[in-house]
Amino acid sequence: MPMIKANLDDQQIIWLVETHKKRAMHESDPCADHALDMQSFAADHITLWAFWDQGIALAIGALQQIDTHKGEVKTMFVHPDHQGRGLGKQMLQHLMNEAKRLGMQQVFLETGRWEYFTAARKLYARFGFTECPAFGDYQEHPDSIFMHCTLERT
Repeated sequence: MPMIKANLDDQQIIWLVETHKKRAMHESDPCADHALDMQSFAADHITLWAFWDQGIALAIGALQQIDTHKGEVKTMFVHPDHQGRGLGKQMLQHLMNEAKRLGMQQVFLETGRWEYFTAARKLYARFGFTECPAFGDYQEHPDSIFMHCTLERT
């Protein structure tokens, strides 16, 4: 199953991003919704990746380079018809490997506290993410959970 940098003009990628944004907005307090829109992924310091299988985009994930030593998982979403197949785990592993390749020493993320985000929080914890205070431009919010992970040097 190939993992490639996402083409931001591809209709399947647009659908995944928009679906993720709609679901996150529906499941979050509007003040705690940080899901990115398509335009945000065009920034030079953010790379959006996609898993493809037989011409179908199954999952997306994005990594933002905060600085030379820090990154942020900006989004992770698996197509609703393909959840439960371990694609989120594969995507997160890819993003962590990419962070290491880029020389990052820490990776951060923001996720929701609501039930909708429980599986994601459990996945992040399995990869060594632990809760931390708000970072970067984020503000503390009762519906947000901030997490970070220190990457092992190889």
